[in-house]
Amino acid sequence: MDKSWDEELGEFLSELTRVQADCLALLGRKQQLLAALDLEGLAALEPTERQLVDRLQSCQTRRNELLAKARSLGLAGESLTKVTRELPGGLLRESDRKSRLLQMESAARQWQFLRHRALSQWLLTQRLVLHLSQLLEIIATSGQIQPTYKKDHSRVPDTAGGALVNEVI
Repeated sequence: MDKSWDEELGEFLSELTRVQADCLALLGRKQQLLAALDLEGLAALEPTERQLVDRLQSCQTRRNELLAKARSLGLAGESLTKVTRELPGGLLRESDRKSRLLQMESAARQWQFLRHRALSQWLLTQRLVLHLSQLLEIIATSGQIQPTYKKDHSRVPDTAGGALVNEVI
């Protein structure tokens, strides 16, 4: 192997940090577009989202490669944090170990923050969809409490079929 464990881990963590920052920026932009109900802007973000997904998959692949390398060295490859803690001094100096562990801790906190932001955005989107469906129901029924469509038309006036279907404007 051309690179040391520390170099490979450092490159991985640097890319992961960049991807996390880009994800956070994308979520912020999506939140602005959702608040403005800018559907064209949201659609325009789709290629950027796909690129981020590709980069995240690349990070996952790289992580799995690092764990496989650790297993080949005889280390328990459950997590990069555990492997970094267990690496012998010949593969990783103690000062570098502390630095990498701090980077991993920071990346883990950033992922928690990103998950929280993504969940919040998902909830906001779901509430927006619910609100829009309620507005459509109000429009379809002309604000009537009656359901839009009924099977038993014998007891209900003709207009009870729904404003979009039967009501003349």
